[in-house]
Amino acid sequence: MEMKLLGLELENWAVHSRLDVSLENSLQIDGRNGTGKSSILEALRFIFAKDARRYGGKIKNGARSSTVRLAFEDKGNEYLIEKRLHLKRPSEARMLINSEMVASTPSEVYKRLQDILPEDVLDKLLYVPQDGLIELIENLRIKGGRQELDALLGLDRFEKIYKGVSDEIKAKQLVSDEVNNQVRKYEEDAEERYNEMILGLEKENKGLAERINEENGKLRSLESKIKETGEEIEKMRGLKKGKDTLDRKINELTLKTAEDRKEMENIAQNLEALEGKKSRLTELRKSAEKLRGYHLLKKPLMQLRREEEKLVDLGDTADVEKDLTALEEGLKSLKDLKKKRREYEEEVIKTEKALARDKQKLEENEEYIRNLHDLTDKAKCPRCGQRLTKKHVADETRKTKKEINVLEKHISGLEEGLKNSEKGLDEASLVFDELRGKEAKAQYLKTELKKRANDRDNIIKRIESLRQELKDLGFKDESMEFVESRVSEFDSVGGEIAVIQEELGKEKTYLERKEKITYELRSREKELEECRKKSESIEYDEKLLDGLLDRREGLQKEVYGLQNAVRECVLKKGFNEKSIDELQSKRDEFISLKEREKKLMKEINLLKEAQEIFHTNKGIVKYLRERYIAQLSNYTSHYFQRINQNPKYREMAFDKDYNIEVKTTEGVFSLDQLSGGEKVQLAIALRIALIELLSPIKLLILDEPFGSLDKEHREVLGEALNRIVLDKHEQLILVTHVVVDSLNLPTKLSLGGY
Repeated sequence: MEMKLLGLELENWAVHSRLDVSLENSLQIDGRNGTGKSSILEALRFIFAKDARRYGGKIKNGARSSTVRLAFEDKGNEYLIEKRLHLKRPSEARMLINSEMVASTPSEVYKRLQDILPEDVLDKLLYVPQDGLIELIENLRIKGGRQELDALLGLDRFEKIYKGVSDEIKAKQLVSDEVNNQVRKYEEDAEERYNEMILGLEKENKGLAERINEENGKLRSLESKIKETGEEIEKMRGLKKGKDTLDRKINELTLKTAEDRKEMENIAQNLEALEGKKSRLTELRKSAEKLRGYHLLKKPLMQLRREEEKLVDLGDTADVEKDLTALEEGLKSLKDLKKKRREYEEEVIKTEKALARDKQKLEENEEYIRNLHDLTDKAKCPRCGQRLTKKHVADETRKTKKEINVLEKHISGLEEGLKNSEKGLDEASLVFDELRGKEAKAQYLKTELKKRANDRDNIIKRIESLRQELKDLGFKDESMEFVESRVSEFDSVGGEIAVIQEELGKEKTYLERKEKITYELRSREKELEECRKKSESIEYDEKLLDGLLDRREGLQKEVYGLQNAVRECVLKKGFNEKSIDELQSKRDEFISLKEREKKLMKEINLLKEAQEIFHTNKGIVKYLRERYIAQLSNYTSHYFQRINQNPKYREMAFDKDYNIEVKTTEGVFSLDQLSGGEKVQLAIALRIALIELLSPIKLLILDEPFGSLDKEHREVLGEALNRIVLDKHEQLILVTHVVVDSLNLPTKLSLGGY
């Protein structure tokens, strides 16, 4: 069963919020411009399109996404394809076969659809855009149109192959010429000459290898003798090293023994000196005991002197008491002054209030006079309510001015009284502030007198306590200088006692060190004796060592000579090997060039044979074009006769350049001899013939096919389309906004009036 479309569903697509379209029978979509007819065809193309980005503008205004679903059947299976467009995220797609999910991404769905109905076939063959119905046959007159038909038939691929083969032949010929030029640089018998030279060098290297083995044998023998001599030398050197080590140790032990004996002498002298210091310590302790009492007297005696000085510093308080009495006498008038100052403040406030009231009345009267003159003769008096005449205005003005004069005099008197009150207040405030300062000073003097009295009592108590403490310590009224001299003497004696005690404390250390050194001396003398015996027992011969060194030197000279000979052989052998490698490389390069030259010639010959096969007007291309032209002529003739139904038209034939020849009972016509309606019928017949040859689905999609035709040709095209549907040649989907009386498809979808 061939492929067939079943139904199309749209959600938020273009102008359609929701639309279900049945496609099982041929469909005619009517409606005025702007009703979304062509957008239905675009939805079909969107289903099979690889790139969804160019359909982003199809999302309905106000919606965030749109959905298109297409159902079709193919080879007995029912397919459902669903694609979704989104404003702000990637598109989605899925494919179901017999209700089972088989693909869930746009790329997977596109790949599977390409195997069913390629996007290129849909766009270039099945879908006919507006005004493009006869474009296919008209374009056959130009090269681009013929190439487009070749592309639909797949013949353009062979042309590309032919061009590619031609380019490959040229490229390989260039390489072949270059290889041939390189081969000519060599002599004809180059391979044989290289082999002879390599064989001679290999023979020479064999002799060198035998000599190297012989010399290496001699070297191994000499190296064995050098090794034996070296072992004897190392043995002698080991004896010398052992003897030298013992001699160094003997010197170290001797030096250390002398140092210890010197230290023993110093310790004996220090111990002897400590005995004399013990006697001096006894004398110093007796002196310290006599002076200890003065040391106890110093601190309380110094405190007593300081307290007596503080008592003198306090001085007499009579002057302070006299000043305080004078201040208190002057402060007696402070109370009366406070009262007088408060009276002045009250008077100032009272006068200021009266002055403010009078000034307010004065302003009101002045404002009254100004407003009175601004009133018309029809107005009434603001005070009495009578009609306002000129006389009345004059009387009111005179009365108000009299009141203003009285107020001004009263204000002047109040201002004078306020000035006198403020002056009295300022004088009273000045005296009051002065008395407040004296009051603070009197308070300070009272506090100071009280503090001095307390300080004097405390100092006297501390003096009496210190005198009693000195008396208890045996103080006999000595001077401070005398006590301090005795204390200094006590401190000096104490310091010397401390130094002697510290030195006497080292006596134990001296004795311990003496005992340790005595023990170490006995051990070291014993070790020294053993080292001397070992040193004397070592048998070391200086002359024997010198003889061994001379012998080894002679053997090494022989080794150097042999090594140089071996090195020369190795260098010569390496040079020969390098030459062999170079000769082999040149030989291999020559052989490789010859083989490559042969291979290139073979490839070029094969490509030339292939070139003939894929030639545009020869071989397989010629065969396939002739076969397609024959089939296309047969199909086009068949469908044109069904659509046209005029018995005079016998055959629609194409030549090798796709020129159309119309064979009739009246002769052979060219395309230009057909009427406009017949051209339309021929275009439909050719389109159906191509679909028959190339498409997996018998489907024709026409977008506004009547738009550029006159009424007569519209009716002819309508009749032709009716026959296509009637004969069930095609599944037809047609969009039009033009009324065609002859058109009568089985299913109609109306999207709006005209």
